[in-house]
Amino acid sequence: GAGVAERAKIMVLRALDDEEGGSTSTIIEALEYAIDMGAKVSSNSYGGGGESQAFRVALQAAREADHLFVAAAGNDAEDNDGLPMFPCAYDIDNVLCIASTYTNFETNVTSMSTFSNYGEQTVDMGAPGTAIYSTMPGASYASLSGTSMATPFVSGAAVIVRDLAPQMSAVEVKNLLMSTGTPTVALEGRTVSGTRLNLENAVRRALAQAWVF
Repeated sequence: GAGVAERAKIMVLRALDDEEGGSTSTIIEALEYAIDMGAKVSSNSYGGGGESQAFRVALQAAREADHLFVAAAGNDAEDNDGLPMFPCAYDIDNVLCIASTYTNFETNVTSMSTFSNYGEQTVDMGAPGTAIYSTMPGASYASLSGTSMATPFVSGAAVIVRDLAPQMSAVEVKNLLMSTGTPTVALEGRTVSGTRLNLENAVRRALAQAWVF
């Protein structure tokens, strides 16, 4: 199994070094390899640097290959509409850009994580990204925060939807996840959809779509 998506296979591709440095060209090579190997969803928890025409072309090719590119919005508490964080900010409709949220379970109130980037036009939706229990090197675990933690939740949900309703395109899966999310006041005017990931709703919608021919 592969986490939440039990029937999926995870392909780990290293495009950055131990210091989280790398080049656009190595990231593009990793994306192209994933697509060549048949991957329909990728989880991309990195960002920075300016816009790249080569990366744009690669993402457009990914769209033609029906590949959903899920990307982290960034952790600078900045408005991506004015200060775009790439690759999240590429205006290509198979890119799904994710902000981080935090839910206080005592009050049941969800807020945007204080560090999360946002953008009414460029950041699509939110997912939990504060104090997420995660694996670490050396077979250990730690509580981590960041849009890099929120993004894999959405990637996993996308894989489940694509498994349940394989006839749906990458763009249709993106729209399904955004439209089935939980409306969240803190995300209104700060994301495109104003919603936080809701896997139960997404699965219900996917199952309904699976019977539509």
